[in-house]
Amino acid sequence: MPYPTPRFSLFFELKRKCPTLSPYHYYYLFTLFQAPAMQTAQTSRTLKLLGMLLFFFGLLTGFAVMAFINPRQGLSAHLEGVMNGIFLVATGIIWQELKLTPRLAKLLFGLVLFGTFANWIFTLLGAVWGTSRMTPIAGAGYHGTGLQEALVATGLLSVGVTMTLSLCILIYGLRGKCMPLN
Repeated sequence: MPYPTPRFSLFFELKRKCPTLSPYHYYYLFTLFQAPAMQTAQTSRTLKLLGMLLFFFGLLTGFAVMAFINPRQGLSAHLEGVMNGIFLVATGIIWQELKLTPRLAKLLFGLVLFGTFANWIFTLLGAVWGTSRMTPIAGAGYHGTGLQEALVATGLLSVGVTMTLSLCILIYGLRGKCMPLN
């Protein structure tokens, strides 16, 4: 359901009737009555499209599993592509329900895109190069060069931080009760 058009007159009327509300409450109410720039149907659609694209890349990775130096890591890359694609689609579905400032919504959009695609890419690189430092179970018996190991390790660590922060923002954005706006 798209956001309604901004109703600032309703906000100011509420402010006049409830002068005892704290500045935090005024800010919260103000953000409810405006149409944030990044919480649009187009952003939701973009997330869904990119999620389906990543899902497709994950499926293609599954066809090439046996061509990688480390096929077990290739299977992990296949699963990461598929699962992160589904995560992007799910994020796109709930996007318009998030209660975030425009700046926080833009940050979340970038973090989610980076985290999901980088997760698939760095896991795929680990399969192509046969690295094992960050993936000791899937990479058992394989070793990449020092540079390859460092690049994959750095990438996977950045993914961990990015996705954790993304989920914290998503959970924060889903806070509170659903309030119908007439």
